[in-house]
Amino acid sequence: MINTLLQSLQELESQLPQADHLALEVSQVSLGWHLAHSIKVVTGITKSLRESNPAPLSPTGIPNRRIATLQHLPRGRAQAPKVALPKPEELETIALTAKFQQAYQALTQLQTLPEQAHFNHPAFGVLYKEDAIKFLTLHTVHHLEITRDILKMV
Repeated sequence: MINTLLQSLQELESQLPQADHLALEVSQVSLGWHLAHSIKVVTGITKSLRESNPAPLSPTGIPNRRIATLQHLPRGRAQAPKVALPKPEELETIALTAKFQQAYQALTQLQTLPEQAHFNHPAFGVLYKEDAIKFLTLHTVHHLEITRDILKMV
């Protein structure tokens, strides 16, 4: 799963030269916004996992919506929490390049975390490391598919 996440991030990074592209038929925000948002989610969740107390918790989540059963994230169903929204200065190519390097470092750190590392997702509740990696992969692939569609339209 982490290899898929890494490959998806690398493909997103390869799209940096097209960061200013916009296709309103696909998304109301630019390709660069999707890049910045994806990176912000990877680094933010990894930080939460790293800072969590790895003592076991009882998982809480919305019944029948456990992350383990999801195969993809549908478009247009959820809004990103405010903390995951990129700021305008984070959309600049130079800033994005540096943020990608931080995301790769975060993935390296993620692999070394204990299995009981966790974070509280606004919709799925407490996610332990394994489910957090699955969510990060689904989320990154979701935005990668959007950026691919943007590129097809321009």
